[in-house]
Amino acid sequence: MVGVGVVDGRREQGTPPHRSGRSWADPCHRGASVRRRGAGVCSGRAPHQPGRPITPHWSRGALWRSPGSAGGVPARVEDAVALTLDRTRRKPDSRVASLNGDEQRVWSVVLAGGEGIRLRPLTRYVSGDQRPKPYARLLGSRSLLQQTIDRVTLTIPLERTVVLGLRSHLEYLGEEFSADRPRILMQPENRGTAAAILLAAHWISWRDPAAIVVVCPVDQFIRGEMAFMSHVMSVAAFVRDSPERLVLLAAPPTEPDPHYGWIETGEILGRVATEPVFRVQSFREKPGAEVARELFAGGHLVNTFILVATASLLAETGRRLLPVLSEWFQRVAPFANTEEEGLAIAEAYARAPAVDFSRGILEACPPSLAAARLPADVTWSDWGTPSRVIRSLRNAGLVPRWLPSVEVDRVDPGTETRVLS
Repeated sequence: MVGVGVVDGRREQGTPPHRSGRSWADPCHRGASVRRRGAGVCSGRAPHQPGRPITPHWSRGALWRSPGSAGGVPARVEDAVALTLDRTRRKPDSRVASLNGDEQRVWSVVLAGGEGIRLRPLTRYVSGDQRPKPYARLLGSRSLLQQTIDRVTLTIPLERTVVLGLRSHLEYLGEEFSADRPRILMQPENRGTAAAILLAAHWISWRDPAAIVVVCPVDQFIRGEMAFMSHVMSVAAFVRDSPERLVLLAAPPTEPDPHYGWIETGEILGRVATEPVFRVQSFREKPGAEVARELFAGGHLVNTFILVATASLLAETGRRLLPVLSEWFQRVAPFANTEEEGLAIAEAYARAPAVDFSRGILEACPPSLAAARLPADVTWSDWGTPSRVIRSLRNAGLVPRWLPSVEVDRVDPGTETRVLS
């Protein structure tokens, strides 16, 4: 169940020309030696006993071979779950060459494993299907995932851009890329944002121990992308000089919305260009309305869920605050950069607990936590709900073809929206 391959596939009728026309395949459908399909366990054995090392059960010849391998499709999956789709190198945008991530060993992690249940009324209306949020095309012909990759690769090379996908989304993920492709790190199942971020941190650190990691969700709208990525790289430089800091990018709120993560700021630790970097006094994930009003009145900030830290600090923070989850990823380390790495990840994922990063780490407010305010020439909006999408588009004067035909009944800010034709 855990192997992932790329196979030839016919492009669906009406598929936009930028799609690759390829599909993905699960070897469980093609005779891979997996005894049981369930919960990501390769071998079908009883649950692993804590304290014992993982011993993956598979044979080196078990990975599925595509019948089309002689025609250019790899005969062997390079990495069963952590799959590098392509080794094509793409240079960052020449307009920001001075900010090139090559100078700082900066990697980007794009979180693309969410279903987008709250956004589903709008994505279903726009796309006509049940596609997960990262693959929705709400503005133009590019999906939210593609737009996020376009943004981060202004300054960070594509070869150091890692997309955290979900195995159940392979149908959509396989359509996203053509010639230039990032690295794809497949999660066998959804274990929450903490698992996704910590897996990426460990995976990158095994390849680049000195890496700085920029974590970016896909469900966001950003105007002033050049200024935004310039700011991100300045924050990365701050982290390079202060590797003990985990820095959240934070935005000034426009209303006391209790459905954001709220950052109570403390003393100024330094500056990134003209913007301050604050010590985080406390972090409140989706507080009640009264607390949100108090924080709003106090001039505090909201979390964009974009964060910058060294891969080693993220891994160490996970070990301290989420030891059970982190233990499973640490046990994968002996298999790093081997054929067995992907299957070891799958075994770890099958047994790791599901944890939310904001609840499990940010609310614990480790001493390393800091917040860098976004510059004034950057507009940021969370696109987690239909009401936020529609409002931000209207505020920006952008009118995609579907927008004039919808009505929005905002029952409770940020939580429930009815989309009608």
